[in-house]
Amino acid sequence: MDETDLALGRSLMMNSRLPYSDLGESLGLTAQAVHRRVQGLMDEGIVEAFSSNISSKALGQMWVMAFGWSRAPSMDELDQKFKKDPMVAVFFAASGNFVYVHGVVRDPNEMAKFVSYVQKEAAISDIQVGIIPTPPHDPEEELTLLDLRIVKALHTDARRPLSDVAEEIGASVKTVRRRLERMEKEGLVQHTAHLNLGLAGGTITNLHLVLKDNVEREKVAFVLIKRISANVLRSYSFSNKPNLMIVTLWNRNPQEVIDLCRELEKDGSFFSVVPNFMRQVYYYDDHRTFFLDEALKAKARKAGK
Repeated sequence: MDETDLALGRSLMMNSRLPYSDLGESLGLTAQAVHRRVQGLMDEGIVEAFSSNISSKALGQMWVMAFGWSRAPSMDELDQKFKKDPMVAVFFAASGNFVYVHGVVRDPNEMAKFVSYVQKEAAISDIQVGIIPTPPHDPEEELTLLDLRIVKALHTDARRPLSDVAEEIGASVKTVRRRLERMEKEGLVQHTAHLNLGLAGGTITNLHLVLKDNVEREKVAFVLIKRISANVLRSYSFSNKPNLMIVTLWNRNPQEVIDLCRELEKDGSFFSVVPNFMRQVYYYDDHRTFFLDEALKAKARKAGK
């Protein structure tokens, strides 16, 4: 895996239905070269799946992250516990048993329940919770039964041809395309790629950056874009923790991470710069299927009345 593969994986995580021609244009590659790279990433197991799901916005959910040092004896055993709760979306295990558990909740009561559950199961004494900004739910953007059936048809293969989807659900390709484009425009559907970066070589790090109170965030953003944008897989900011950023990076080796931390510490913008080296990512796509199936059942019952 190289920097181009990283940029490709990042783009597919954001929208796994992007045409290869569009991906190639953004990366300076031909569509054929992009196809070869994607196929290579799939053959190596780095790209595990392309999936489509109803977005948190469409479900009226908030995306939260609970994290901290776990005293659980086994991360695999913890994974088996998290498989039982549909609120858990993704679980990241890092060095020293530092864990990140992403969840979807509808209100403060569910958030409290989710955090309590994670704290108990992961045995975290000092748990932290970050609320990831999510666009508010708009009742006027409600999904129809046809919309939900389209998402269901794409759920396990986001890059599936729309002609196949149309045939499965008994609609025209034109209708499927129009409905899907509307959902994408309004942020009601999410197409993503699941990456197994443990097979990619190099080092995956969650970098915790705590900004000083007197620092201009625009300045920090400029520094980060200039220095690390080529290595960034994803970044998180939190509405309840405005001074904290968590940036997931891919580097060729740990020394690159050490050198980067030293540079950022010398910059003077950060109160602290702390790297956590990632060990494993556990995806719970069945949990997203649960919410999709529940929405389908509810809409079907309503349509039957």
